[in-house]
Amino acid sequence: MSSEEKRNAARRNDRKNAAKGPAGRARKKIVLAVVCLFLLASLTAGGLLLFLPRGEVYSMGGAVLDGEMYNFWFATLKSKYMKLYGIRGTQDTAVFWESACTQEGVDATWGDFLTEKIDGEIRAKLTAAALYDETGQSLTIAERAEIDTYFEREVDTAGGEAAFAELAKQYKTSAEAVRKCALLELKADALYSYLYKNDLPAADKEAFYAALYTRVKLLYFKNIQDVSKAQQVSAAKNLLNGAIAEGGNVTEETFDGYLSLSDDPTHAEDRYPNGLYLYPGLQLSENGEETYPAAVEEKLFSLRAGELVRISAGEGVWYLLGYALDAGAYDKKENADFFGSFYFAAGQWSYNKFIAGRMSDVRVNERNHAELPGIAELPYCTEILRYLD
Repeated sequence: MSSEEKRNAARRNDRKNAAKGPAGRARKKIVLAVVCLFLLASLTAGGLLLFLPRGEVYSMGGAVLDGEMYNFWFATLKSKYMKLYGIRGTQDTAVFWESACTQEGVDATWGDFLTEKIDGEIRAKLTAAALYDETGQSLTIAERAEIDTYFEREVDTAGGEAAFAELAKQYKTSAEAVRKCALLELKADALYSYLYKNDLPAADKEAFYAALYTRVKLLYFKNIQDVSKAQQVSAAKNLLNGAIAEGGNVTEETFDGYLSLSDDPTHAEDRYPNGLYLYPGLQLSENGEETYPAAVEEKLFSLRAGELVRISAGEGVWYLLGYALDAGAYDKKENADFFGSFYFAAGQWSYNKFIAGRMSDVRVNERNHAELPGIAELPYCTEILRYLD
């Protein structure tokens, strides 16, 4: 063998020995890893790796909601909505959830009706947390510690970490998912404080006022009048009745001119010179007694600006006129009885409207969403993190 052939043989032996060393073993591991990844992808595609953790269901920006987090929120909100609609715990069965919903105007099963409500609130919570991140703010150490305090208390109440884990498992969630949900909740609350920490923008206040409030004034004339004003009342009634016959065309100034003749037992014309400012849900009763006849009260809340109606009730007749809303009425002292909770309600309304306007930005993993347990499969939860109530 020539010297050149010996050198070539030596090089071949060096390569063989190198393959048996650390570098060679590393190359074999890389090849094996690639093969494993290929097999993993094949199994996943075939749906066989059911033990893999569930991925995201909803996401927006850096805020992510996975299956366990979704289940926790769903279970707690299920409890909230069951209570809201008077659904008893004994009704939490597949048969009930498949029955027709009895809410007026709803053409769906109870299960579909409540699932839509719950799912919408879950997306709203995630949206609010994501929008908080968009502001560039971050939770303080103290705020995060608040969650730890709640969590420790709940773990102790459950009987320790192992017991808490078992409790969470009942709702197809985990301790870590509960903690993550708590942080998202805290961000959602922090967003409200960030947006309205000083005051509501004037445009938001006016928008809420215009969307929910109705302004009304009332006249009441007894059938039998004092001689001193009988002629004036008769003239007023004739004019108002004629206006109604012609479509209700009477000016606010004309109506105001008759207020001094009114026999309204509530003396609204004196107590509320700018009129009544009404919104859905407002109680007009005083000391448990009805302020106005039922027919009058019902019409008060649906009256449009410029609309004039006549209602006979008891020993007289009522005339109601819808007035145009006057800007800034919520800041006037004489109107205070109608705006006691205005700022809180307007803030909530504006916040919810802001969130709703961005909910379409939430990304949905359709496959993971379709695999979530249905409302009949997930128990309602009242036992974990009661701060969510």
